[in-house]
Amino acid sequence: MTLDVEAACKAIREGMEEVVLVTAQVEAIATTLIQRARAHAVDIYKDPHAVLKFAYHGATIEDFVTPMFLTGLAGVGKSRLRIVLRRVLSGRRLVQIDAAHPAVPLIDFIDGNIGRKTGPSAVVKSLIEEVLGIGDMDGKGGAVKECARVIRLSGACLLGADETQFMAQSASAGTLITRTLLSLADLQVPWFVIGNYSLGWKLCERDPEATQRLIHDPVIMMPDPPDSLDWVNLLAEYQVVLAEVLDFELLTYQVELWNHSAGLKRELVSLLVTSYRISRHGGDWQISWSHVRRAFASASFSVARADINALISHAGQGGKLKKGLRCPFDGPEIQAAISTYSEKLREARAEKVAIATVKASMNRQEREAIENIEKAAEPSRASPAQVIKMPKRRKPRTLEGMQEAAQDFLASLAKDPSAKT
Repeated sequence: MTLDVEAACKAIREGMEEVVLVTAQVEAIATTLIQRARAHAVDIYKDPHAVLKFAYHGATIEDFVTPMFLTGLAGVGKSRLRIVLRRVLSGRRLVQIDAAHPAVPLIDFIDGNIGRKTGPSAVVKSLIEEVLGIGDMDGKGGAVKECARVIRLSGACLLGADETQFMAQSASAGTLITRTLLSLADLQVPWFVIGNYSLGWKLCERDPEATQRLIHDPVIMMPDPPDSLDWVNLLAEYQVVLAEVLDFELLTYQVELWNHSAGLKRELVSLLVTSYRISRHGGDWQISWSHVRRAFASASFSVARADINALISHAGQGGKLKKGLRCPFDGPEIQAAISTYSEKLREARAEKVAIATVKASMNRQEREAIENIEKAAEPSRASPAQVIKMPKRRKPRTLEGMQEAAQDFLASLAKDPSAKT
């Protein structure tokens, strides 16, 4: 069955979003969190009778538990950590204590989605009702104490809080998100918060009592470099997903694709989906590199393009950069990671500047020759009345080869201006 354009775009996007790779960064962060969870379990459950004690008396709220604050650019892949932890800490089984008590669910990891919850009470109640599935919300101790009791009873040793950006969009965002996170800190379990740079800036503006408790342990996730094994593996997985709709190998353009997305996975997915939509509207059924270049320049990609260009420009020239694109934290390890990323962005800018310089130095005949080659490489339109099925074989690459030759010509002139005649 042939899918219409938007149904096919939806299927392509969902297919790429299903790809979950354990990158070097994700592995390191997940390992740290699992070690914290184990240390908590060893300390809290060293007494075999502790479970019944928690069931009847609840957990005593003592000191705040400082979370790991995982942050990074929007679209870098922070939420993938939750998926990895759900797969590793997937235990959800029943434990029979004795004949006098019902079976107790034993849970490894609580995956909390803050989303559009209205405040601390709603978030905490949702953890009990939606995630844990047990507990008496009419308990005399209030939602936080009841949730802490249920968590101790269930054996959960790690809590994650994500989708905080939706709560941070309200008029009183700073106060609301601070109160919510402070309530989660009262649950007395190791936990982490996932938030974009904009949330980090909001929390940095709060009182010291809140900042010291909530953002004392920031961890930055950066885009994978274009020459890294993680980026290569990601493109290889996307190649599998897009096998029937790609007319080229993604790895052939691994640096160019990184430059067109600043290494942000979400923007890369959007770029490829937009490329496919453009190819279908043009009467083609497969994505060529010319479609990717047109997608990057398209109106539908304009917001992402503005951010990507801003990141590239700032890395090369400095100047102002909006808070959503700037890390709110400092430190040698953070600066080292940002420096590595900025270097790759500067390389992307150098390539753009070199090609733009070559184009500007061309005479009229040279520009027309390049335009004719690129025009000839554009896919031909199919008749609107013609029914076309997905091709099983690759189509001839003659026109694509012409286009690649044109791009190689520009790149060679950019590297060796003396070769221009």
